[in-house]
Amino acid sequence: MLSLKISTYPQIRSFRLQDILSKCDSLQTIVVDVREPTLSHQIQWAFEGKLRELVITGRNLAIIVPDAFQGLNNANDLIVRITNTSVKHLPDSLLQYLADIRYITIDLSGNLLRTVSPSVFFTNIDDYRHSWKTWQSRQLLGGIILENNPLVCDCNLLWISQWMREVFTEMKSINVEAAIHAKSKLSLSRCERPICSIDSQPVVSPNITASVSIIDLRDEDLCHQQHCKQEARIMWPSSSSWFRNVNNFVLSVAITMIIAIN
Repeated sequence: MLSLKISTYPQIRSFRLQDILSKCDSLQTIVVDVREPTLSHQIQWAFEGKLRELVITGRNLAIIVPDAFQGLNNANDLIVRITNTSVKHLPDSLLQYLADIRYITIDLSGNLLRTVSPSVFFTNIDDYRHSWKTWQSRQLLGGIILENNPLVCDCNLLWISQWMREVFTEMKSINVEAAIHAKSKLSLSRCERPICSIDSQPVVSPNITASVSIIDLRDEDLCHQQHCKQEARIMWPSSSSWFRNVNNFVLSVAITMIIAIN
């Protein structure tokens, strides 16, 4: 069995997919319809190392606890989709248990997110400006997809925008066509910014906004009272074998995104 769609069962106390999927060691894609309001223990330790795509969905779902992905670090390349839920906020260090996975694509489309903090993707928020110089700089090469959320342009999204542009500058040097296809998908992720008044204060009327593609977000798109100091800077390894691996991954990401667009 390569793919599976399954629901959680709120009626069963302490329900765990691990108990059901312990023998499914060939599973590559799973869609989990979460019926509870909170994702906590349900998928912990549930999947073997061949998993390539994990989809978490369900409109009842509103809260994801920080250790929800504990025990899911056996995969090599992984697409994580948290999509079409009622989640408004993601916890800090959500990816802390996925640190051993080589490359990750994060799809957060179709939720109720108004912002996404960089701390979601870091194990040590106190040092997040430097964390991108370690594993996170290369692990998230698949990108962060944020389309169809009620996002409001802010410093958090500006930081992510800067990081996205750095990543795709490097991706273009590896495989131009694949990088262009991937960027076309990421460009669908947009945020709403208020129109600034003459004194640089935001106009609070909900009807006076402009939509901006997050990957194209710039400091001037924010009202000037927001002083965004974070800068995304990535140090890339020089190993030729690493770049060959990235080339293969970039191609797979582009194919995945093209399928998603269609």
